[in-house]
Amino acid sequence: MHGVIELSGRYRRRRALLSACAACALALAAARAGAAEALAEWTIAVYLDGDNNLEDFAVLDLAEMASVGSTERIRVVVLVDMFQANVLGLGSTRRGEVIKGSFEEAWAALDAMPEADMGSPATLDAFIRYARESFPAKRHAVILWDHGNGWVPPDVDLAADADDRRKATPVRAVCHDATQGSMLSIADVRTALLAADPPTDILGFDACLMGMLEVAYEFAPCAAMMVASEKTIPATGWPYELVLEGLAASDDLSARAAAAVMVDSYGRRYLGDEPLAATDLAAAVELVSALNALLDSVLGAGGADAIADVAEACLASAPFDYYGYWDLGGLLDALAARASGKPWGPLAGAARSAYRTAVTAIAEEVWPPATGLTIYVPPPGASPLASYNATTLRFAADTRWPEALAALAALPLADDAFAPNATRATAKEIASGTEYRLRLYTDYEYFWFTASAGGRFTAVLKNFPEYADLDLVLLDARGIPVAGAATMSGAEVVSWSGPAGAKYYLRVELYDGPRSPYTLQVHENVDSPEYAVAEGNEAFVPADGGAILPIADDDGGLRVELPFPFTFFGAAHDAVNVSSNGFLSFGQGVSAYDYMPLPMPGPPTGIVAVWWSDLLPLAQTRITATVTGEAPQRAFTITWGDISMWGIPGGGVVTFQASLYEGTNAIVFRYKDTIAGSARYDRGASASVGVQAEGAGSAVLYSFAEPSLQDGLSVAFTPVAGIFSRGDANRDGRMDLSDAVTVLMQLFRSAPVRCADASDANDDGAVDIADPIRVLGRLFGGGEPLPPPYPGRGIDPTADDLGCTDA
Repeated sequence: MHGVIELSGRYRRRRALLSACAACALALAAARAGAAEALAEWTIAVYLDGDNNLEDFAVLDLAEMASVGSTERIRVVVLVDMFQANVLGLGSTRRGEVIKGSFEEAWAALDAMPEADMGSPATLDAFIRYARESFPAKRHAVILWDHGNGWVPPDVDLAADADDRRKATPVRAVCHDATQGSMLSIADVRTALLAADPPTDILGFDACLMGMLEVAYEFAPCAAMMVASEKTIPATGWPYELVLEGLAASDDLSARAAAAVMVDSYGRRYLGDEPLAATDLAAAVELVSALNALLDSVLGAGGADAIADVAEACLASAPFDYYGYWDLGGLLDALAARASGKPWGPLAGAARSAYRTAVTAIAEEVWPPATGLTIYVPPPGASPLASYNATTLRFAADTRWPEALAALAALPLADDAFAPNATRATAKEIASGTEYRLRLYTDYEYFWFTASAGGRFTAVLKNFPEYADLDLVLLDARGIPVAGAATMSGAEVVSWSGPAGAKYYLRVELYDGPRSPYTLQVHENVDSPEYAVAEGNEAFVPADGGAILPIADDDGGLRVELPFPFTFFGAAHDAVNVSSNGFLSFGQGVSAYDYMPLPMPGPPTGIVAVWWSDLLPLAQTRITATVTGEAPQRAFTITWGDISMWGIPGGGVVTFQASLYEGTNAIVFRYKDTIAGSARYDRGASASVGVQAEGAGSAVLYSFAEPSLQDGLSVAFTPVAGIFSRGDANRDGRMDLSDAVTVLMQLFRSAPVRCADASDANDDGAVDIADPIRVLGRLFGGGEPLPPPYPGRGIDPTADDLGCTDA
């Protein structure tokens, strides 16, 4: 037949076979696609080592996981080990998937296992394999839960002196098993992760001090992202219920996005009190390359001056551990600034840019400033630990950082410009209102100053509590101590009132730790003109029917959305942080228990101190939120009901509240029960009461460590009209580029003018083009300070026809 080719039987069979194979292949591909579709998005494997003094917190964190439990998208798998005679009275080791339910239900659903050695790399390797094989998923996370200490190996060398406090710290590397007396080294963890198939997408450390460049570089071949803190982790650890809820609600479950959820959840739990960061480990490798290029120049043509710049840049950053773990972002920022105009300046800038690329998400803390990763630099005058070498660390093997550390150790100690001042006779004068960056290289340093005309002042020493412990003492003109400092995390604060113009000395003392940087500032205490204070006896707002806030932990807190916008010290807010320690904060921080006189450096910042003290929630305590009234005249009230205090005998309690008012932006404190049964605590004798703006400037202190409160008392803080800050045209509490834009919009786009006095930057009585020019000149051209009130807030001292419609 023309045009038709008859196929042989053999060819037809082959074609049929090929068609069948193709169909099989398509079916297999479809089956695989279906299986892949059925896979969970994530398996999160938590290596929960509670076989040590963190056992109680292992129970709490497992309970947090169980409150959400595994889902089809997010599977949570644990290996949990505790003491054999443990707080549960149950078996010490369990393994399996975490189901939703109570702690007891979740524990019972796990498989009982023989006692595990959590400090053995074989145990970690077996757990990772178990999680991969038994709970396959599209992506995998491994979280190591326990003690941690950065890069330092278990057999770290220690100084010979018997009083070296490092010897008293049993924690080295990560995951300490007290029963077995073992601990994982960084190399152990790396070996286990390298054997994992498929590779790990996120490596998390719910363990202290693991957010280091050395650690990130070590794990770059084994994971895509690392989530860790450069600081010590609170005993309560990661907020697992928030992490799991956040992952469940997220549409983007890539490794980077999931790591950001972990970081964001941590920030929501600790609200500025604790840092956590996510690091792209591939980008961390690029950072190491950029840093090494910089080191080539510094150690080569840079010479001694360049090494000195590195030393000064280090002291300008923040240390986070006694060994010398310094914030790398702060170090590179300071180094880039010092290198400006020098041959190796572009390399310093490139390293800083690479750092910012590597750190993809961060939950910041107020003090000390943390940017994501630390790097090892011994304290000034100390030699590097011998363990910091190419055998212990890939970072030490692949970079010139050990050479840089040797060069730094060989530098002579460079004290600050006030030295010598180790005695009162050599004390140096400091000016009020200036923050000095100093360093303590002796046991004592002395400074003197003259009190202002009002005679009221506060002296603030900010140090680095995980690195060194410094004390501050106020002495009179004869050298007699008159006041010691109140201590909070990272700060020593002395508040005093005396004769105007009197001379005082400040003595800074090294209590514990190595030679240390610190800051020191004295500022005048003047109650802010922004609030009028009035005492009264307003009726207590009933808390019945209000929302009970889930704040049951000591030093706990919660961010709460406000039912209406509220302006506090000129800045608008739509949420507030509620602390179990008797205060609200509009800035950051909720855990501070060391009450301070106001103003103070924070955290917390933007504080409404109703009864700020070391309070303790009991079983009967209720912290509630209540909304009363109708818009636009509503009140939002937080009540601390039946709350106790640390150290009070018999568990006595107090009850008090604070109301925020819509429209007027007034604040009212009310006190129902002020007698807890101890003169030391009753009526606010161990509390701070007042309000303070973000920063250490504007504040109104009602009382500090005085029994000034009583049952039935109310204290109202009412905003004073006409208060503004020159140049802050958009009324966000600061002057920046957006304020110049705001004035231009007012001039040429008829944008509303909220405060003409604030827009009138040059104080000539008119809002015109000269005002944004004045703002820009001050911001970017080194122009003169704006006329008062600037930079603080106050009333316009110049008579004109302008005003503030929203003041």
